[in-house]
Amino acid sequence: MPDPTPTRVLLASLLGLGACAAPPQVPTVPVIEPPPTFLAQGEADSALVAETGSPWWRSLGDSQLDQLIDLALANNQDLHAARARMDQARALAALDESGQRPSLNLGPQVSRTRASDHVDAGVSVSSPAGGVSSLSITPDTYNTRWRLPLEASYEPDLWERLSLTAQASTQRLRASEQDLELARQSLAASVVSSYHLLGVHLRQLALQHEIRELEERRLQARQARQAAGLADGADVASLQADMASTQIQLRQIQEQVALDRHLLALLCGVQPHALPPVVAEGHDLQDQLARLPLLADLPARVLQRRPDVRAAQARLDAALADLGVARAEFLPSLRLTGGTGLESSALSQLLQSGSLIWSLAAQINLPLFDGGRRDAQFAAARALLDEAARAHEASVLQALREVEDALVSAGAQQARVQQQWLAVQAAERLTRSASDRADAGLDTRARAMERQQAALQQRQNLLDAQGQALIARVTLLKVLAHP
Repeated sequence: MPDPTPTRVLLASLLGLGACAAPPQVPTVPVIEPPPTFLAQGEADSALVAETGSPWWRSLGDSQLDQLIDLALANNQDLHAARARMDQARALAALDESGQRPSLNLGPQVSRTRASDHVDAGVSVSSPAGGVSSLSITPDTYNTRWRLPLEASYEPDLWERLSLTAQASTQRLRASEQDLELARQSLAASVVSSYHLLGVHLRQLALQHEIRELEERRLQARQARQAAGLADGADVASLQADMASTQIQLRQIQEQVALDRHLLALLCGVQPHALPPVVAEGHDLQDQLARLPLLADLPARVLQRRPDVRAAQARLDAALADLGVARAEFLPSLRLTGGTGLESSALSQLLQSGSLIWSLAAQINLPLFDGGRRDAQFAAARALLDEAARAHEASVLQALREVEDALVSAGAQQARVQQQWLAVQAAERLTRSASDRADAGLDTRARAMERQQAALQQRQNLLDAQGQALIARVTLLKVLAHP
C-alpha cells in the first residue's frame, strides 16, 4: 500500500501557500448618527396629532380619493416596474443562495459512433508452431454506449465567499423592496396632491365664472350710466380691460383643470377618458387639512423607516459583502465531485451486474498569478463600497433636509392660510357694508358689486393658500414615511 504521507504534505503545502497570499483587509464603514431632533420642529407643532394605524389618506374620508389611489396602486406603470425589479432581485438572491448547497444531476446518455476504416487496422496473430491457423482481430467500425450516471458536486465555503455572495444578493433584494415601498408612498402622495389641486382649480373655476358675471353686470351698469351722461368712456374701457383679463384667467384655470386630469390619469395608469369623474363638491379644504394625520413628535428616529435610507443602507451592506467576496478570491478554493451509475455497450446489459461505475474527485484551485485580475477586482469592489457609503450618507443628509424643509413649509403655509382667512373675513364685511349702504341709498350698487368681486378674489386666494398648505402637509407625511 503506498504511503499517504507525501500526498498529505503536498495538500498542506498548497493550502499554506494559498493562505500566504495575504489578501487585503476589508475596511470598516462608519455609522452615521442622525441628530436627536429637528431644528424646524417647532415650525409645525400646532399641526401635529397622534399617529394612526391605517393608511394616512384614509383619514380624509374621501371616497373619490380612495378610489383613485386604489386605481393607481393597481395600474401605475412605474410601480409595476419597481415590483418587477424586486422579483428579479428575489430570483437572483435565490440563485446565489443555491450556490451554498450540493448539486445532484441525473444524465442518461446514449452514443453511437463510427470509426474510420483507415485508423486502428486489424491485427493478425499466428502461432510459431506449424499446422495452427492464425488469429485475426478486427476492431468494430460501429460502437454503441449506454450510460446512466448520477453526478454530485459540492464546494465547501472555506473563506465565506459563497455565503457573502448570497448575503450581498439578499441585501440587494431588501434594497429593491424598499425601492418598491418608496415608489408606493410617493405615488400615494402624488395622487393626493394632484387630486386636491384639481379640486382647488375646479372651485377656482366656479369662482372665476362668478367674477365674470359680476363684471358683466358692472359693465352693463356702467354703460347705462354713460348713456345717461353720468360716466365717461374711460370707465367703460377700464371695465372692458378687466373683463378681458378675467377671461384670460378663466382660460388658464380651464387649462390647468385639464392638465390636472391628465396627470391624475397618468398616475392611475389609465387613459384620460377612463379616469373616474372628479367633482369639486366634497369636504372643505380646511376640513381636509384638519383631518390629515401627522406625528405627535418628530425625533430623528423617524428616518429609520424612510425607504430611501433603508435602501441605501442595504446597498451599503451589499457592497461590503461584495468586497468580502473579492477578498476571498485571493484564497484557495476546494471543489468535491463524485458520481456513480451504470454503463454498458448494450441496453440489455445496462442493468446487469458488472455495469456499475463510480468516481470521486477533489479539486483545489490555488491562485498564484493572474496578471493583477484579483487586485483590480478588489480595487473595484472597494471603490463601489466607498460609493455606497457616500450614497448612504447623502441619503441621510437629504432626508434630514427634506424633513426640515417640509416642517418649515407646513408652518409657513398654515400661517398663510390663517392670514388669508382674515383677509376673506374683512372683504366679506366690506361687501355686507357696501350692500347695506346701497340698500339705504347711501352708495351706488356698482360699489357694492366691486366689493363683492373683491371678496370673491380673496376667496380665490384662500383656495390657493389652502391647496398649498394641504400639499405641504402631504409632503411632510411623505418625507416622514408615514404609513
